[in-house]
Amino acid sequence: MNLLCLNLHCFQEDYRIKKLELIGDYLVNKNIDVACFQEVAQLQHEEVLFDNVKPSNNILYIRDFIKEKYGIIYHLNFTFCKHSFKILDEGVGILSKNEIISHIDRCISNNCDIENWKTRRVGCYKTIIDGIKYNFYSSHLGFFNDKDEPYEQQLRKLNEFVELNMSDDSIDLICGDFNLPSTADEYQLFNKYGFKDLYLTIDGNNNEDYTFLLGSQLEKANQSQRIDYIFSKQNIIASEAKICFKEEIVSDHLGLHMKIKKTTNF
Repeated sequence: MNLLCLNLHCFQEDYRIKKLELIGDYLVNKNIDVACFQEVAQLQHEEVLFDNVKPSNNILYIRDFIKEKYGIIYHLNFTFCKHSFKILDEGVGILSKNEIISHIDRCISNNCDIENWKTRRVGCYKTIIDGIKYNFYSSHLGFFNDKDEPYEQQLRKLNEFVELNMSDDSIDLICGDFNLPSTADEYQLFNKYGFKDLYLTIDGNNNEDYTFLLGSQLEKANQSQRIDYIFSKQNIIASEAKICFKEEIVSDHLGLHMKIKKTTNF
């Protein structure tokens, strides 16, 4: 099962439409089954088309681009979180080749007001791939040094949400922008809550790699950080895991592309 995780940077990218099309090409060319996105944006003033999705929605554009260019259908779900930059709806979302059976979401911040920029909401999207039940979580956590929104509290609420949905016959994959560098001491919080960093299950991958660019050029990679993750609390490993969009930059984040497999007992 091929999985992509990527923060889209709302509407802040130059040549935004071209970059969304590059993402669409990648999904098709790399046979991505599921893509979990953060900072999915759309214009506030537009009328809703369906399920909180408006015409300018980033992942709606990607879905329609793929359908028109390749004739391939992806299913879409968007979880609205808050208003951003005075004119945008912002949230998280998913594109899936398989039908999204159901979805639920939960606010994990203290303040859940849609006018507060610190509001954080996680989406859980349920689907079946090759006969296996999956719960995919798209997450965008706050900052680990925020006194108003304690990081560990958000992580604890996320963990409670995941454990509420876990079952013996499903795989749970927790994807997103966690705003916590893999080199920080606080990274150990993930271990505390049983979140296994699947990127590190591949030999050669390490905590010095980066997914967030501090500045617009890759020359600044020595200042950049790995803050985007795919976790599992189960006996899951990645058969492949790489950071993508290094050559053609599509966001202030790079993408995380994994091939996921389960062991006999998960």
